[in-house]
Amino acid sequence: MKLDLRTLPIYIEKDIRALLHEQEVGGSFVGDIACELYGSINSAMWDKEISKEVADYLFSKYLGL
Repeated sequence: MKLDLRTLPIYIEKDIRALLHEQEVGGSFVGDIACELYGSINSAMWDKEISKEVADYLFSKYLGL
């Protein structure tokens, strides 16, 4: 699935960018940011801002779930 981050709710885009940055610099907050991203994806799915398929894709791609 190809997904443009700019089509996602802004709070998910922000969390993804923060997670990727933290991973890139080897920061100590990767786990905290991953939890934040998980909650953002879950919230957007339940609020019907994204589909379950998109949520599953994001969980898999960014969180390894």
